[in-house]
Amino acid sequence: MINNPSSLGTKPFAMELQYNAPNVSGATAQYSGNISAVKWRHNGGGEQSYRYNYDSYSRLTDGLHSGSNNEQGITYDSNGNITALTRTGIQPAAMTYNYSGNRLSSIVKGGTTYTYAHDSNGNVTTDGIRGMTIIYNYLNLPKSVIKGADNLEFIYDATGVRLATKQNGTTQNYYTGAVVYKSDKTPDYILTSSGMIRKDGANYIRQYNITDHLGNVRSVVNQSGTVEQATDYYPYGLSFSNNNLTKNRYLYNGKEIQNQTLSSQFFGMYDYGARYYDPVIGRWIGVDPLAEKYFFLSPWSYVVNNPMNAIDPDGRDVWEINSLGKIVNQIKDKNQDAFYMVD
Repeated sequence: MINNPSSLGTKPFAMELQYNAPNVSGATAQYSGNISAVKWRHNGGGEQSYRYNYDSYSRLTDGLHSGSNNEQGITYDSNGNITALTRTGIQPAAMTYNYSGNRLSSIVKGGTTYTYAHDSNGNVTTDGIRGMTIIYNYLNLPKSVIKGADNLEFIYDATGVRLATKQNGTTQNYYTGAVVYKSDKTPDYILTSSGMIRKDGANYIRQYNITDHLGNVRSVVNQSGTVEQATDYYPYGLSFSNNNLTKNRYLYNGKEIQNQTLSSQFFGMYDYGARYYDPVIGRWIGVDPLAEKYFFLSPWSYVVNNPMNAIDPDGRDVWEINSLGKIVNQIKDKNQDAFYMVD
């Protein structure tokens, strides 16, 4: 539990995970380690909750919100590819997924068919829903994203660490480890273990992240105790709304959302390091670089389809997470994988 949603007081955020004794109406007790329900509350807001249903393989089938922000009717094929997902509320969508093998070929949404295409390495090159074209480098990382007259360019070093981001030829940010610079090469922010130090005019402001068990940033509080940003998420990672991204872009799983808009279309994917994740459809846009270790699962599947109980630290692994945010199990051993322990 992070504080108490029923008695928040002046605290910015509270959250309670429930397993085998849920008190959220309609929730079913889970005895396999899966979360049955979660309650949370932001300062100044009312209490909210989700209750979850799973299939016999512990894959999420429903995330039912106390309001209307559901992800429900989620079904999968035998390889773990999502075949149907209905999202209601703030960002509604009823989607049916079609495949050629494990490759997504199209999504039917609102009676319209959106086509997807891949390169020979399995990277999504045509994003049908966004209407964007994605080009990759030799590391299978997005090199450029194009929609209409707008383009986005990502620059990396030889190992795949991002160095800069450009939009329509103009540099937006330079990345140098923990320090990120603006286009004029003045500091934008400095990442810290608890959040960041952000440049605001002539001053530097320290920001603190309050995260849930998955590392999702739920509240950002500045050094004066003022809440700069509050974010809630659908189960597969799409945020209810994108607010104050100028204050913080590190959101789902603590990863940076790509907040650029191309021809009026928000990009909105997350950079995990080894590949990018699309929360709109709940899939990776590239193949797991160590896919042979998960031969039983579609290489585009996200955290074995259990996003409330597992995370992927960098796009190459699956970690099962307990209520304290601690790693309790690796779903499958990867002898060649990089392993990053968290505090």
